[in-house]
Amino acid sequence: MSRAVLSDHVLFRECIFYLREDLYLQTQRGSTSKDKKTFSCICTTFFITKEWDLGSFSINPSNKVNLAFRRASLISVINNPSWITEGFEHPLLFGEILSCLVSFISLLAVKSPRDVELDSSDPIQESFSEIALTLPFVSAGTGAHQTKLTIEQEDKLIEELKELVSTLNNIEKKDYLFSIQVIRLIHLSILVKRDDFGLAYSLLVFAIEAVAQEAISRKVFREQHPKEKEWGEKAKNDDDFKELLRVYKDSRGKDKYLSKRFTRFIIKFCPPDTWEEIVDSKDHFSDGEWNNHMKGTEHPSKMKTEEIEDILNKVYDYRSRFVHSGTQPPHQFPESSFNKFFETTQIFDGDLHATQINPTYELMLAIAKHSIINWLRTKVKK
Repeated sequence: MSRAVLSDHVLFRECIFYLREDLYLQTQRGSTSKDKKTFSCICTTFFITKEWDLGSFSINPSNKVNLAFRRASLISVINNPSWITEGFEHPLLFGEILSCLVSFISLLAVKSPRDVELDSSDPIQESFSEIALTLPFVSAGTGAHQTKLTIEQEDKLIEELKELVSTLNNIEKKDYLFSIQVIRLIHLSILVKRDDFGLAYSLLVFAIEAVAQEAISRKVFREQHPKEKEWGEKAKNDDDFKELLRVYKDSRGKDKYLSKRFTRFIIKFCPPDTWEEIVDSKDHFSDGEWNNHMKGTEHPSKMKTEEIEDILNKVYDYRSRFVHSGTQPPHQFPESSFNKFFETTQIFDGDLHATQINPTYELMLAIAKHSIINWLRTKVKK
């Protein structure tokens, strides 16, 4: 159930139920007529060139609004599902949940206006100028967004979005509520990347970590010390040692092995031999074969599993440093440069010199998307 007045604030928990008719109807304040069509909208950073028919709802082609200082805005009206009605609820909130899904599938910035009411007779024209301020982006010059998709790319996004919506409608309620909030983390990562790289990178790790705890049991990594049986015998005749052994076991029992589960989840649900296919780069030269610019690393398909696991364990460490001390990841470039998989950082400390290999944002973003989708497929009701 949403607030009666949104007051230009988004509470994502209010939007979660709008995607599924069964959950939406459970949260409605009262019955209203389905005769009147409702609308919402999303602002994208890429052109939608045709209607996206997604079954119970559809997304209309982009309307471009040119703004000042090389900025532009792309607005698409959504024909809401029939179960989204006027009255006490806010039809616009369907756009909020959909912007999350479209961003997750496209791996591009997508946003919905927070508090704009769309007239059902002419849902876009009267609100053009206000909606255009939702997601203005640089459209020309340095830092410009790539707004044009090929026909094949757009068709692929439509099919992937159809599958995701179908999957989310065919999993248990608890899995749906969990999954949609994890996907939201990735959505937020994409939105804040240009403002704070460290926060964006960490949000990707948060999302993967959350699902890893559901998918990979801590029991997989729980190990017994080889001398534990011997210690147990000794503890029978030594009360002090018995207490020490108890404290040791309690401490071990609290270890959730989060870093190991994070890495294992990626290896299982997004194997390194698939990374070449899933990681996109804005620069064609970094999509080709390994070249002399890619110093310090090898192609993921040629690396040993142990090497990749070590690199991924360091990623989890970056997340911990950011959370506990605000330390930014060691990356020197916000976008991949020469190597779409890894960024190699040279570290100098007095006479000591080391080479650090860090997964790019693009790699972690692709891993987050595909590992979560692959896990979601295992949750679909048979």
